[in-house]
Amino acid sequence: MLQAIALIELARAGWVESVEAHDRCWPVLVHQLLALSLAHEGITAEDAWAHLSKVPDFRGIHRAEFDRLLA
Repeated sequence: MLQAIALIELARAGWVESVEAHDRCWPVLVHQLLALSLAHEGITAEDAWAHLSKVPDFRGIHRAEFDRLLA
């Protein structure tokens, strides 16, 4: 509880480092592809792309790159 309070106080005082956003998270994309495939007992490339291309962490990945990954 004390650590949580300390973190909140540090954040209020401006001692929080900025978080860098990434839009080409390849390891997470691979993980999500595997998870989708297992959850749905397989998934088409079109359905996977339709779902994953909307995720902000993957918006920097282009369809051609996605297709190369699957190939």
